[in-house]
Amino acid sequence: MAMNRPLTRPRPLVPEDNFRRTNPAHYVPRAAAAHLRSFVSGQTPINAAKAMYGEGDLVTPEILKAATSAAKTQQAGWAQDLARTAVLATIQDAASISAAASIIARSLSLDLGALAQLNVPSRPLTPSDAAKFLAEGAPIPVHQFNFAASTLHPFALKTITTYSRELSESSGIEAVCRQTLAESFGLGLDAVMLSTAAGSASQPAGLFQSAPLTPTAGGGLAALTGDIRALFSALAQNGAGANVVIVAALPQAASLKAQLSPKFDWPIFASTAMPAATCGVVDTTSFVSGFTSEVEFDVSKTTALVMDTTPTDITGGSPSPAPLVKSDYQTEMLALRASMHVSWTMRVTAHAQLIQNVTW
Repeated sequence: MAMNRPLTRPRPLVPEDNFRRTNPAHYVPRAAAAHLRSFVSGQTPINAAKAMYGEGDLVTPEILKAATSAAKTQQAGWAQDLARTAVLATIQDAASISAAASIIARSLSLDLGALAQLNVPSRPLTPSDAAKFLAEGAPIPVHQFNFAASTLHPFALKTITTYSRELSESSGIEAVCRQTLAESFGLGLDAVMLSTAAGSASQPAGLFQSAPLTPTAGGGLAALTGDIRALFSALAQNGAGANVVIVAALPQAASLKAQLSPKFDWPIFASTAMPAATCGVVDTTSFVSGFTSEVEFDVSKTTALVMDTTPTDITGGSPSPAPLVKSDYQTEMLALRASMHVSWTMRVTAHAQLIQNVTW
């Protein structure tokens, strides 16, 4: 006997479903690609994005609007919220080439919005701060915790990449923008975050502000395990160790993965920005980063560019004139300038430890 079954009607689609089907990391590269395409086609970036990705993509236009109207990102609405997620996803998308991006992906990230600064409360913990089991009537220990505040200030992270006119017109421009922006932003994060540099008016401080530990002499596996033990011991003495990642220069990261037991399950990330013979540990529980939802893009085809990763003025610098100057107009190239605001801090400085000049 056939049984009557209730009819199941599919849930109607809502705009958010389009975002769920698309990796959030695609949207910022889409905005970059729309800027390049608009420069070639004569459309506005928003209209170029609609022509490239259809009316169903509502997040890319929000990112494009944010670059020209900061107040727009403060309005309520799901697309604005997803635009913020897309900016963070772009950084996390660089995790395959950036140890810094891998740390950000495993830790707390905050929306800086239009804030000039954001204070993050912190306090160091040691085993002596723990509650104790006591007999009836025994005096209960009293702990006085010292609270402090770490501050996130937005800093501008900027890059310029060039694309041929033909590439800007091609269907592969989004993928190229995604790769080039991830590489440029990711490596830029590594160079500053995984350093001992003090903070300045233009960039945050590197994570490794504690005095470097003394490397174990002798080389080989004994020195390697001795250094790892010293790094983790330094974290434990300062109440850290809940979620530790190891970051190292590429040769040292390779040595760690080759020589440590497969049962050693702490994540190991390599960075080409770290000096050779350098290895460090970071407790990601204490790491906090902040981003705004605005990525600013600008495109030009009439610019003279100093083709150098450490550029100087075209004239008046050293050397003068700059040796590698190219005209985008003469070579029919498009220059894309991208800028985003980023910040980070360790809530407890001693929760990041470093050893330099390792012998293994």
